Parts: sequence; C-alpha cells; structure tokens
Amino acid sequence: MRSLVGLRLALLSLALVSSGACTPNGGGTDAGAPIVAAPLTPVPAPAGLLGELFVPSPGATWGRARSSAGGPAVFMPQSFGGLVTTLVGLPITMAGEIDEAVPLVGAALREGKGPVQGVVGVHVKAGDRFLDQLTRGEGARYNAAVDAGSHVTWLTDKVAPESSRVALGVLGNYLLVGQKPADLFAVGPYVARTLSVAPQPKEEIAVELPEAALVGPIVEAARDLRPAGDDPMATLVPITGLLDHAVELLADAKHARITLTLDPAAIHARVVITPRPGAGPGARLVSELAVGDAKPLLELPDTTSLGLFWRESGAARAENAPKQAAALARLLGKDVGADDREAITAALRNEAEARGDWQAVGVAFNGTGPTAVVHAPVADADKMRKALKQLVDLGGTVSFKRMLGLLGLKLTADKAVVENLAGDVVRVRLARTDGDDARGKPEKAKADAKGKGDKDKVKGATPAPETPKAIDLLYLVDKDGLFGAAGYDPRDSLRALVKAPGGGNLAGSKAMAGALAEVGSDAAFVLIADALRIEAMSRGAASPEAAAPLVLAAGRAAAPAELWGRLDLPVPVLQMLITDYTRRRSAPPARAQ
Repeated sequence: MRSLVGLRLALLSLALVSSGACTPNGGGTDAGAPIVAAPLTPVPAPAGLLGELFVPSPGATWGRARSSAGGPAVFMPQSFGGLVTTLVGLPITMAGEIDEAVPLVGAALREGKGPVQGVVGVHVKAGDRFLDQLTRGEGARYNAAVDAGSHVTWLTDKVAPESSRVALGVLGNYLLVGQKPADLFAVGPYVARTLSVAPQPKEEIAVELPEAALVGPIVEAARDLRPAGDDPMATLVPITGLLDHAVELLADAKHARITLTLDPAAIHARVVITPRPGAGPGARLVSELAVGDAKPLLELPDTTSLGLFWRESGAARAENAPKQAAALARLLGKDVGADDREAITAALRNEAEARGDWQAVGVAFNGTGPTAVVHAPVADADKMRKALKQLVDLGGTVSFKRMLGLLGLKLTADKAVVENLAGDVVRVRLARTDGDDARGKPEKAKADAKGKGDKDKVKGATPAPETPKAIDLLYLVDKDGLFGAAGYDPRDSLRALVKAPGGGNLAGSKAMAGALAEVGSDAAFVLIADALRIEAMSRGAASPEAAAPLVLAAGRAAAPAELWGRLDLPVPVLQMLITDYTRRRSAPPARAQ
C-alpha cells in the first residue's frame, strides 16, 4: 500500500513539472508547488559554446584576491558566500548556504549573430533547502517556477521582479547566475550537470576555449580590433601586422587556454594557443616565430624604468619594409612624388637588411625629462651607417619638408662629440621653428619677454622652466651594433647605453633580473616596467626603494608547438591601480570653465 502511495506522489510530481512548469515564455507553478530534483547526468555541450570557466576552490581564491587587492577591498565581504549574496542581491543570511570549497563553474555561448549568453554556477550545500529558505514561509522573498525544458528552477522577486540585478536559478545543488532567464535555461544545464563533474585545473582560475569558438566568434572579434582601412601609424608600429598574425593563428587554432594564479607577491596570467596539427598556417606561423632569451633587456642601463624587446626574423623584416614604406608615404599625404616614394622604400629596405634579429628599447626618467635608448645588432655595420644616412636624408625630400613645415618643425643633422665615447656619433635634431619669427626683431622679443616676466611678478608666481625647443637623437654604429639615444640632452644616456653591457645595467637589479629570468629563452616579445617608479616620478615623488616590475611577454613553445603569452602583475602595482581607479571614481566632476 505504501508503495502505491509513493508511486502516486511521484506521478503527481512529474505531472506538476510537465503540465504546470514555467517555460522561458511564460506561466509557471506557484511558490508552494513541490520542487522536483532534476536528473543531473551530464549533457552535451550546447551549440555555439564559446568557453568554459573553472574556479576549483572559490573560497580560497577569493581570500587571496581580497588580500592582494588591499585598500578598498577591506570593505568587501570576507567570505565567498558573503561576496556571492552581495553581488547577486540575495539576503546576507543565505551566505552560509554557499559552499566555498566546491568548484565554481561557468560557460558562455553564442549562436550565430545572437547575443552572448553566459551563466556561472555556484555550489550550495543543499539545493532543496536553499530553495525552501528563499521561497517558502511568510517572509519568503522569491517565487519559484520550473522551466520544463531545462528543469532549472527560476527565482523571481515577489515584490519587484524587474528590480533584480541578475537572473537567478537553481538546478541540483548549483545556484545559477545569468543576465537573463533565457541564459539560465540555455546554458545552466551544461554548467550544473556537465562542468560540475569535469576534471578541475590546478590553477586558481582557468578558461578553456574550444576550436569552434576560436575559428568563429573570437576570430571575428580579433578582426574588429584591426584598425579600419590602412592606418599608416598602425602599420609603422606595427599593430596591424601583429593583429593579422593573431587572426591567422586563431583561424587555424585547435584550442586555447587562459589561466590565473595568485601568490602573495603577484598575479600571474597565462594564455596558450595550440594550432591545429599539420602544416597549416597556424602551425607555420608558430614554428617561424623568432624567439630567444631577454638578455638584451638586461644590458640596458640601470636607470631604465621601461624596457621593450622584440625579435624579428630576416624574412619578416623583408616583408614588413615595403609595407612600412607605403604607410609612411601615406602619412606624408597624397602628393608624395615618385622620387620620394622610391627614396623611402630604399631607405627602409636597406635598414631592414642591415639590422639584426632583435631590438631593445629603454625609457628612463631623469632631471632633463624622459630619454629613450635603443640597441640592436647589425649584420653589416657599413650598410647600416649608409641606411641610417638615407633615413636622415629623407628629411630633405620635398614631402618631408612640407610636412615638417606644417608642423612648425625643422630637421638638421651633423656630427657630435660625446666625451669618453669612441666612434662617430651623429646628431639628428628636430627643433621648433616658432622662434624664427623673432629673428631680426630683438626689440619685440625683449618686450615680449619683459611683459611675461612682469605678469609673473604681479601674480607672485615662480616662472616655469622653459620647455626645450629641440629633441636630439644621437646614434653610432660599431661592431657591437646600433646604439641610439633620444631626448632633450641624451649624451649621458648614449654613453651609459654603450657601456651598459659591461656593467651598470638592469642585470644588477635583483628584482628586474629575476622577473626577466622567469620569461625563459623562447620569447619573441617582452615588456618590463617598473610601474611604481614611473608613477612616483610622474608625481614628482621619491622613487620606491625596491622595484616591482610588471612583465608582459609572448613567445612559443616547441613541444608541443604553441604560442604563449604571460602577464605578471606585482601586488603593489595592482594595489596602486585599484587606489588610483577608486580615487578617480570618487573625485567630484570638474567644473566647466
């Protein structure tokens, strides 16, 4: 008899789910209807899957993230359960129902040209109890309705459903969070039933991107980032070439993975893109990428606050030179003559042939303003000298003279003497011409200067130092390569650059050398920045005693053949960025003048 009663109750429950359940389009059960546990066997990946999110230990990860953020983060909830309830708008009393020791999982999909649908699943200790506390009793704030197709129980605010920050649902023991109810029904089952039992990564956070997403929506997004048309500046940098390579690799990629790990000193982000096997364009691009160690950055002067290093094969330089020449001609205007175009192309082609496979650029901030230095190996010193002279001589072409004149600038070149530095140093000076009008009019110039001085005296202000009217580029070429320095007075910087390989370089900084050592020997691009020092100098404050280098790098692995990228963000730099962002957000709006 008892078995018959149980059978009838089961049939009644199934009838309630199938006939009275809420669908994405409308009606549903009332708050008092029994909530039936859905079968949680895994389901196939939905069409248009973009990516999967895994956070194996959300409680521990949130604790480390909160500690790393510092400052404003002290006002955030200490527990992961408190964070979830605060963000999604649930009563704080539900924080204890959040299971912070069980993985948080999520997924996103996009079908065709439709919107991206994403859902995050947070494990709760008991799904039925969680629903009961939210939907039953006199003080219950939510109504519950079960979607017939997905079996997701959709929660809506009884009083003001339109005020909900997000769409909330429950399936099994997972609280599902999406932007809209339709997202819960489309993505929720895959999150709660499949990803919840998938193998978990060892990193704090991991995002897996499948082949279909890479060759579809993600490639489209990368194409959208490419500058519209033939942007000459993007080609000269060259941003366009980098994006073209990214699109080419993504269109032939098998898988991509993004991970995030946290330790007391830094946050480490990594991305790995694996091309399809075989000899396709993606595999060829990765195999042909010029890579090596970051030693040239360590040989920059120890005053360097920002270093940039990249490698470029001879074939890549030969391919890029005519593109850069065409871009430079476009930048000069539509009236560039054939002779000028030929001169530009020849100069850049010869420079590319004479240059070696890498370049290292450093920026230092000192009393005379920022100074940039560059060091590159040369395959042929004599050819490099001739190529650089060709580039300097471009300043005498009709097209360049016209452009410089419109900008109020003039370009000159001569020999320079830098004490205690052997070799023929060339100085290229770019100067403003705004003072030329005063030539031959000394009385007017004196009167203007006197008037300005009197005005300062009236205000009682200290006259600001005069801005230099010229920027110098000093360079020399010898057996050790090309050395150049640019700034208001770059003589000391050039001397330090030439002597830096023997000492007085970044290799002497434990922090900078240690950060670059982590990059390894397969890097194609590296950027290192002592962000705290740069920020302090921008405010005129004293530099911090210890460096906290930020590192951004990319390269390739040989086995398996993969393209990798990495970002290492020191905790003090993260805290500085958060503090600055918070300060800007809280600052009152500037009054219109």
